[in-house]
Amino acid sequence: MVVLLVVATIIMFVLVDLAIQSYEAKKQGKLVYAGEKKAFVSEEIQLTGSTRGIRGFSENSYRIPMGVFFHKGHTWANILISGYVKVGIDDFAQRSLGRINEVDLPPIGREVKQGEKVFSIKQGNRKAVFQSPIDGVVCSVNHMLLDQPDAIKKDPYTYGWLCAIKPSNLSENIRSMKVAKEAALWLKGEVQRFKETMMARSLGLCPDFATIQDGGEIIDGLLEYLDDESWAIFEKNFLKS
Repeated sequence: MVVLLVVATIIMFVLVDLAIQSYEAKKQGKLVYAGEKKAFVSEEIQLTGSTRGIRGFSENSYRIPMGVFFHKGHTWANILISGYVKVGIDDFAQRSLGRINEVDLPPIGREVKQGEKVFSIKQGNRKAVFQSPIDGVVCSVNHMLLDQPDAIKKDPYTYGWLCAIKPSNLSENIRSMKVAKEAALWLKGEVQRFKETMMARSLGLCPDFATIQDGGEIIDGLLEYLDDESWAIFEKNFLKS
């Protein structure tokens, strides 16, 4: 009888311990890998903050929908069955820039070339201009973003699209763009390059939080905490191809 009680007690403690570990894992936000055939998706890692939740992202913590083409100016192009192409800002750019207060959409009917300015976002007095990933004519814009610009941050590849373009040179344009695993490798390199760029400026990430120099990750919206010069450096080195 005593032996049974001891065994039952041990089992109870093991079960309680497993339950606590499971709860802690969910609380910390463990990596979720959706598989190569669909998308690389991960939950943002929660860094400890004193006043607000600060998320971090590493080389492996960003969204890359399969089938979406990525331009080196950090815009994306999703070819629709209709032949039109939806365009937006990639996850790396929106997470680096931080909050988005306003968007400037292109006029319908405007002709654009790959690499030309097509739309911009604003954060206070700051502005980031993005390039068109393809040649064509703007045929539609996402008016919802005028009232809800933060939709870009919630999901840059679906609700956060900025405009649709009727392509005129698509087969040629996509040759210089990245897709699938090639896009994943490129974006991984961009995150590392961004980290190195900020390290070169001897910048900490944010008071009270881990710093790059300490081996910490880049925090979500890092540029929101930095000066105008850092914003300009990012725009010049990452948004202008």
